[in-house]
Amino acid sequence: MTQPLRVDPAWVRARLQAADGRILLVCAYELHAKCERLRLENAISLTELRAREDALPNDTELIFYCQ
Repeated sequence: MTQPLRVDPAWVRARLQAADGRILLVCAYELHAKCERLRLENAISLTELRAREDALPNDTELIFYCQ
């Protein structure tokens, strides 16, 4: 199993600004309350991702975060 790549928050911010909507920032927690408490600007929850996954273009980059 591949280990997750840990990246610097500044790198993520730059990627999000340059990607023009082709990257989704996803809160990686199952619990809605925890995700709401830790929500970052423009992030979606894991539940939202699962609801939208069939409609996402195949080249959408996903960046998961947890704190």
